[in-house]
Amino acid sequence: MTDPQAPTVLEVAEWLKREVLEGETYLSQGAAVAGISQRFGARFIHQIKGGGLGVSTRVLREFVKISKDSVVWSRKYRYWRPRQSDDPKGRQVEY
Repeated sequence: MTDPQAPTVLEVAEWLKREVLEGETYLSQGAAVAGISQRFGARFIHQIKGGGLGVSTRVLREFVKISKDSVVWSRKYRYWRPRQSDDPKGRQVEY
């Protein structure tokens, strides 16, 4: 039986999008993991290669759907930031 008060994957993804767009200049993966874990619980976090923690795949899939035109991921520095007009097409940027 599921708890009707339990947060949904969409609610977590929406929080993540707000944090990126309304927060500082960027949101690091570590800060996202800490925020999600604290606000929504560990079930939205998973272990990634190398032993670190990351945002669950389910949350990331939903996040991509709702933020594909407004947020980019810096693979090199491991953070999300608002899309800028000079960003290349696609989800990932180098900086």
